[in-house]
Amino acid sequence: MLHFDGSRVTVVDGVYQIIVHTVRPIGFGEEITFDYNSVTESKEEYEASVCLCGSQVYRGSYLNLTGEGAYHKVLKEPHGMLDRHQPMLEACQLNCTSEEDYIDLGRVGLGACLLAGLPDWLISYSAWLAESVYNQRLHNLAVTLDKVRYVMRFVFGDPKKAPLQLEMLTPEEVVSFLWKGEGSLVEELLQCVAPHMDKDSLNDFKFKIQAHDPSSFDDLLRELRKSLL
Repeated sequence: MLHFDGSRVTVVDGVYQIIVHTVRPIGFGEEITFDYNSVTESKEEYEASVCLCGSQVYRGSYLNLTGEGAYHKVLKEPHGMLDRHQPMLEACQLNCTSEEDYIDLGRVGLGACLLAGLPDWLISYSAWLAESVYNQRLHNLAVTLDKVRYVMRFVFGDPKKAPLQLEMLTPEEVVSFLWKGEGSLVEELLQCVAPHMDKDSLNDFKFKIQAHDPSSFDDLLRELRKSLL
């Protein structure tokens, strides 16, 4: 399917659906198109993305031109892996929604039909995401949530029964994952380097790693933080 400026996202029988429909019969071999709803902040890229769909609502390009600096506005905020995972971890720990979450989502057009059936932690996380999503990217968030619900329904039957995506580990569980447990990070590391080191060097390497093992200390959390640093 190629780009077309007139496709719609709508609600069918009270359920949020991503659909493409026609108001007339489609002939055999007739080209079917829909709106990509992609964005760019580059005027040059926007002008080069010529659309020839011929729609009555034709805008001339298969890209939407956002305000200059829109991407940098997002990137200036913390967007590292840990920054992204922190709100999801907090949402999973609380595993509940608030009235403010629904107000924030409703303010950007993400209403009850889209959110129906989603687990509480995902709705809470989506409310946080909505604060850092701009313009046409809200459409992408809506599409993503709809796809996530579809996958959850297919895998778990009821999306609300989907397990939490992140879980806070205790210091003892972290030590087991990193140092002591079967398939721990240290165990896998040693297995990877063993073929490339002689016996004496490997034993010396094991000794140095084990020296950072915090499990024998009384203040496990403090030693754990030191060992990670």
